[in-house]
Amino acid sequence: MKICPIQDLCQDYSNGTKRKSHHLRITEPCKSFLDMSCEMSIKIQLFLGEELACDINKIRRIKGELK
Repeated sequence: MKICPIQDLCQDYSNGTKRKSHHLRITEPCKSFLDMSCEMSIKIQLFLGEELACDINKIRRIKGELK
């Protein structure tokens, strides 16, 4: 499973548990990275030349409608 490229340093890292050890940071993906709610992650991915295969605003709108 792909993990956020900066999650070992990120102050906002969360894997859904209270434990945030270094081992978990490098092995368990951040939940904000997985649900694409992390703005910093998206900016870094674009800066590194990765392409996003979806319209992020559309995805956020759909998620907002589901809540």
